Amino acid sequence: QPDLVYYRDGISTTVSVERWGRHLALKNNGKVDASNGDDMPTQIMVSAYPLLLHPKGPKDLEVAIVGFGSGVTVGAALEFPVRHIDNMELEDAVVDAGLRFFSNVSHLERARERFPYVRHPRLTLFKDDGRNFLAAVDKTYDVIVSEPSNPWITGVSDLFTVDHFQVTKKKLKPGGVYCQWVQLYELSPENIKTVYRTFASQFQHVVAFAAEELSSDTILVGSDRPLPLDLAHIARAMEDPRVARELERAYVHAPADVWSRILFASRDELMRFTQTEWRRGQDGVFEEQMRATGGEACTPPSCKRAPVPLNTDDNMLIELRAPSDLIGFARYDGYLSTFYAESWPYGDLATHLAHVDGEADKRRMALSLLAHGRKRGAARFAERVQVEPSDREARIEARTIALLLHDGPDPVPELEPPIPSLPLDPELRGKFERFYAEGARAFDSGDYKLAAAALERLPEPYRTLSGPGLRFRYALALERSARDIARHKQAAAELEELIRRDETYTAAHPELFYFLARALYNARNYDKAVRDMRRYAATQTAD
Repeated sequence: QPDLVYYRDGISTTVSVERWGRHLALKNNGKVDASNGDDMPTQIMVSAYPLLLHPKGPKDLEVAIVGFGSGVTVGAALEFPVRHIDNMELEDAVVDAGLRFFSNVSHLERARERFPYVRHPRLTLFKDDGRNFLAAVDKTYDVIVSEPSNPWITGVSDLFTVDHFQVTKKKLKPGGVYCQWVQLYELSPENIKTVYRTFASQFQHVVAFAAEELSSDTILVGSDRPLPLDLAHIARAMEDPRVARELERAYVHAPADVWSRILFASRDELMRFTQTEWRRGQDGVFEEQMRATGGEACTPPSCKRAPVPLNTDDNMLIELRAPSDLIGFARYDGYLSTFYAESWPYGDLATHLAHVDGEADKRRMALSLLAHGRKRGAARFAERVQVEPSDREARIEARTIALLLHDGPDPVPELEPPIPSLPLDPELRGKFERFYAEGARAFDSGDYKLAAAALERLPEPYRTLSGPGLRFRYALALERSARDIARHKQAAAELEELIRRDETYTAAHPELFYFLARALYNARNYDKAVRDMRRYAATQTAD
């Protein structure tokens, strides 16, 4: 059970902070709204994306942010060279808790005993409802960021309506950018599409990002002027060392990493996605297709589509429908994977992204897309890559890309026989030799499932302490027979432990990194897979 380290009944919500070891979570009425753990990329990027995408770049922008939470979003924005930020927070206990417990991750220090608690020359806090403030304020902004709580909460749901977007759009300067956080969890596919379409209906240009790879948090950026999908534009912003350091905290190491998180590259893509699709079954009855993306052919009379309805103040669709999603979300288990499947039809960067002309940029885009699990997008850039033979670093990068993209023949490792380092009585030695022989025969014949099962019958200490050759064989049997992520993770753990424990064996068997990269990629640990495949590629690339 967590430790309750903060509790206060505010005027509009009960605010609490709970601690699990080093992990802290801020809750409103028992609902986690911020943390210093898994939420960090979302909290940082919800302010970073619109600042990076503003046509003028982030310098000297006037910014409004709805909600304070842990303070990380506000603090992240202040790491950019913006002119000023107005922040609205309805409940002052949220600011109190945020500054008490999250200052080490928000860059904001508690300087006062009463609201606004913080003193910063480029920040003004308002104790006010975000929607009311933006409707009434006599001021316009370059960027407006809305990161409220979940849309199934009454009051919060008002920040996801056509009416709200219409009012707040008037508070954007020409070329201004609006940013909206949208969750993919605890919402039905139809309600996710309704929120998306409601936002997209109000802006001429829209781009949608994942907060990080495989994230259930998405971030929509909208404007009535074109948004620069430009590698050089991001690179210029990241020349500021403070900006680069802040983005590193969200695992954005290079400009390519920003674009690798795109889910929708245009408003048109969002509008095509946000339709309900029905297909006629064999019994003649139309059935709704939950996983339809709008990217497939839909030919009448066997298929039909219709735009999802918009969320308005009058119909209150999300406020009234989303609570039932919260209760019955198990019906949509696995829907998140739709957005990260290889068949995902949107966000083709090879078509939309500008200034990817140099060979180095193409390689880095391909590597970044691989590090985000997007093989198809990586292949589009990789097919255009040409490498100078004299550039060893470029050859290593190109080889890394090729090894991860293509299922070519694996390197053939030399697997030494076991060398038990623990004493074996005659009976145990007989079992050991029998099980090993059974596993080795199955391995050599290609029956890796049987090989893994046989080797698992060896007592664990003898399997791990009988020489690296046996452990390598077992890890390979695990990986080659794996049918689920858990098994791939187990194989990766075995290989990582072998590499960590035996530097001499690893130096003689660089293919360990190849098979570790394969296991990690199959376990969806994409960035580490790229790192370890690069290690292997470096050993295979001559100076």
